[in-house]
Amino acid sequence: MSPLDPRGTADSPVCSILDIPGPRWFQPGDPVWRVHGDASTPIGITTGLLMLSADPAYASVMVACGADENPWTMDDYLHDLVEISTFGTVDDAMVTIEHAHRDRSSFNGTTEHGDYYYGSDPALVEWAQAALAWALLAAFQRFSGRPLTPAESDRYVCQWAGLARLQGARAFPTTVRELEQLLRGARGRARATV
Repeated sequence: MSPLDPRGTADSPVCSILDIPGPRWFQPGDPVWRVHGDASTPIGITTGLLMLSADPAYASVMVACGADENPWTMDDYLHDLVEISTFGTVDDAMVTIEHAHRDRSSFNGTTEHGDYYYGSDPALVEWAQAALAWALLAAFQRFSGRPLTPAESDRYVCQWAGLARLQGARAFPTTVRELEQLLRGARGRARATV
């Protein structure tokens, strides 16, 4: 289901996130809107989660929030975070990002490999945001009917950079090339995890 499709329950009328009035960070012509509104988004989210679970620190964060018992909770969480920060009002996006930052900040401890981690570590946030941005863009480029041009792809990464900094990353790439360099340089983060 596209995040733009109207949703409803027995107790509420069918509505879309786009029905909520207010200013937004992105518009329908923006690359981030196109990528996150595409049917390839679930593939990108799942790919991103697999990448994140290969990092012992992020895998520990996932376990701390119960994803070891119900892995779809993380999938739903990331879908909501991407959907609201992309398509929601600025106020709703800020509240969602602040909640995500607060939640991550409450997780710390020792990984299964014996290394200390804390969920709001800027390096961990930067890597996690890069992995998710790359996974979403790669899925879109592979499966959408209208892939982004190289310039649009760089614009997508630049738009994601603003969201990543709000999430707690101190720095973030602004081009696809820089994004891929960051991920290549972080290969040492990946280790087998339970």
